[in-house]
Amino acid sequence: MKISCLPVSFYGEVDRGKMSIGDWFRMAKFTEYLDGADLGIGMIRKRTPAYLEALKAELHKIGIPLVMLAMYPDYTHPDPVQRKREVDFAISDIALASELGAKYVRLTAGSVHAGMSREDGIRWATEGLLATQEAAAHYGVKLLFENHPGCGAWGRDDIGRDMDVFLNIYQNIKGSGIGLNFDIYHLTASGSDYREILPQLREDICTIHVNDAKISGGTENRTASAVAIGTGDSPIPEIFSYLKESGFDGWLCIEEYTNRGVKGVTEAAAYVRKTWDRA
Repeated sequence: MKISCLPVSFYGEVDRGKMSIGDWFRMAKFTEYLDGADLGIGMIRKRTPAYLEALKAELHKIGIPLVMLAMYPDYTHPDPVQRKREVDFAISDIALASELGAKYVRLTAGSVHAGMSREDGIRWATEGLLATQEAAAHYGVKLLFENHPGCGAWGRDDIGRDMDVFLNIYQNIKGSGIGLNFDIYHLTASGSDYREILPQLREDICTIHVNDAKISGGTENRTASAVAIGTGDSPIPEIFSYLKESGFDGWLCIEEYTNRGVKGVTEAAAYVRKTWDRA
């Protein structure tokens, strides 16, 4: 079992030019317990040949692998022309991931648009994921579908926020070659029981997004807040035990978004390694 980290806490610094991808990879290289590093697609600010060649050379010199590139296609857009664009954008990002040597590309299904029916959303998400898989197979990159709640890029919920919808889409793509990136925070936020959900997904889970949620409110007004890993309500030790007993040997990909800089990454990596070893 190996550990990587998606540095959501540093997205803003990279966007403002205060931190480079190389800076992040050097930090990851010298963080105890980390074996790899992840990137969000927005962290890659240029796509010129000169920039990409320089970036590849820098990452090779640093010597820690790029494990996962996280991207956010909106396959459920009601406009069919835009849905085709989303597939084309995703294929371009997959080609980029391949060029940078990423092992995995994390995908979302799409967002909840006004007036969209549940059936249309599931169908469009399925079509987009399967269309993208053809390119992934060509480029030798493994696609991973995530149980995802939504993102700032859309300003809307992810269609997969509803666990029943996520499971429905999963059944539609099962056997296609698309794997799963299972997110612990999102499981906790949905109120689902890992003992019910994980056995349905286990054979296709390639990576785990390790993060934590603090739950407040009751059944009718349940809310989840992101907190430091190990301080919330997510059953991380229990999930690790289940995964270990089932023979999981994929990557544990920390999603660090507590905005505590190096300390947040270091503490998260230590918690994940020690908790896995004790599981």
